Amino acid sequence: MLQTAIRARLSRFTLCLVPFVLAGCFGASEPPIPETELVFGTVTLNGDPLPNAMVMFFPSGDTKGIECSGITNESGRFELQHPRGPVGAPAGTYKVVVSHLVDGQGKPIVPDPNIPPADMGAVEALPPKYSSLDETVLSAQIPAAEGDIRLELKK
Repeated sequence: MLQTAIRARLSRFTLCLVPFVLAGCFGASEPPIPETELVFGTVTLNGDPLPNAMVMFFPSGDTKGIECSGITNESGRFELQHPRGPVGAPAGTYKVVVSHLVDGQGKPIVPDPNIPPADMGAVEALPPKYSSLDETVLSAQIPAAEGDIRLELKK
C-alpha cells in the first residue's frame, strides 16, 4: 500500500515536470532573422583595393540586429553576410570596422573564422580609427534596397 502511494506521487510529480522539460527543449528559440538587404561594397587604402580585409557592420542607433560581415577579394570587393545565414544586412545605420591582418613580414593573412588571429601570428595593419569598434570613424547607411558601400581608407 505504501509503495502504491509513493508510485502515485512519483507519477504525478513526473507528469508535472514534463511540460517544463519540453518547454526547455523546444520552447527556447533564437529570435527571427530580420529581413536583410543585399549589400556589396569596396574597400580601398590610399586609393588601391584592399584585399583579404574583414569588413564588419555593427548596428547603431535604432537599427536592430547583430553584426554582419564580409571579406574583401583581390579587387577590394565584399558582400555582407548575416551570421545566421542570409546574404546581406538589415536596413539601417551601422558603425563599420575594417581589419587587415598581416604576418610578421607584413604579408596579408586571409582571415579564418576557425583560427584565432593570435594563433596565426597576425598583427593588425590598420590604425584603430578603422580597426577598433570603440575608435572607428567609419559608418554606413544601408538603404531599404540593395546597397553598394564605398569605404575609402587613408593611412
